[in-house]
Parts: sequence; C-alpha cells; structure tokens
Amino acid sequence: MNDTLEQIKQQTPAMQTQVTEMQKQTAILNTQLQEEERPYIVLEKNAADKDSNITALSNTDPYPPTKGKPIEVNLHFRNIGKSPALNVVVHRHVLMGYSIKYRNIEPIDKHSDLILMANEPMWVTAVSVKNTWAIETIIIPRNDYTTRDGKQEFIVFVRVTYEDRYGNKYCTSFAKTPLFDSGVWATINVSLCPTEYRP
Repeated sequence: MNDTLEQIKQQTPAMQTQVTEMQKQTAILNTQLQEEERPYIVLEKNAADKDSNITALSNTDPYPPTKGKPIEVNLHFRNIGKSPALNVVVHRHVLMGYSIKYRNIEPIDKHSDLILMANEPMWVTAVSVKNTWAIETIIIPRNDYTTRDGKQEFIVFVRVTYEDRYGNKYCTSFAKTPLFDSGVWATINVSLCPTEYRP
C-alpha cells in the first residue's frame, strides 16, 4: 500500500505537467479556430468605380464632386470571413476645409443589433453635413447637408466595429482623400480604432 502511494506521489508532478501542456495546446487550438472562423469586414472594390472603392454620388463621374452640392460617398463593405459579424456599428464622416484637422477617434461603441452574415454585402453612404459628429443616423435630413465650394479639400473616413461569436472585438477603419488630377483616392495613415480592438 505504501509503495503504491509513493508511486502516485512520484507520478503526480509529471501528470500535472502533462495536464498543463494539454491545457496550453487546447488554448492554442481554440485561438487558431477562432482566427480561422472569424468574421472579417472589408471595404470592397466596386468594379464600376474606375478602379476605386469609393463613389462620389453627387456626380455621375466620381471625380470631382459637383460644386455647390453636398459630397455624398457610397461605401461598399462585405464580410469576407467565415462567420457572422455581430454587434456591427458603422461611423462614417466627410470633413471639408478647416474641419479636417478636427477628425476624432470616437469612443467605444455601445451594443448594436446589426448582424452581417458571412459573404453578405453592406452599403453605407457618408454625406457632408454641418456637424458630422452630431449625426450618426441612417437617414440624414436635407437641411443638415453642407455643400462644397469646389476648392475645399476633403477627406472621407469610416470606422466599422464588430464582434465574433466568442466576444472578440474587431475594427475596420480607413481615411481617404481624392487626388483629382489622377482620379484616385489616396489613403491617409491614421488609426481610428480603439486600442483593444483587433484589425
């Protein structure tokens, strides 16, 4: 009996080490599975937009927007991941002239009921308004629009936050400005995502 107890005592540290290693391997596999099955929202290229993924809707030609009209920018997103994107929240802004320097990193988003299924598209329109930080609704009243005088520089920036089924938080963001001479949109190197969100 004593010999058996002594053998068990001697084997216990090795067994505990094996259990610890198994737990580590399980955690690694779970992380890999979550990464492989995650949702992934991206800005999708629209083949009809002259090799651009942004369309200025205030003119039939995306470059440049019409003088004296609001800048309306249509954005095409898609969940190219393998699982639904949950709690999807979209912020979109158009800033013109002096207001460009006031671009903000907005606070962490509250809960949303919006779900974007795997391979599902989503279209969002950003519009130049008098106070872009005060208006986040889908429908924007016309009397809140503001127009471009034809000379102002402007940028479009967007942040999309979402979660997976495990509660992991993700964020897609970008900022772009038009280069009218070459007919393309240049990417501005700025981070708009909360630090605790994955790209």
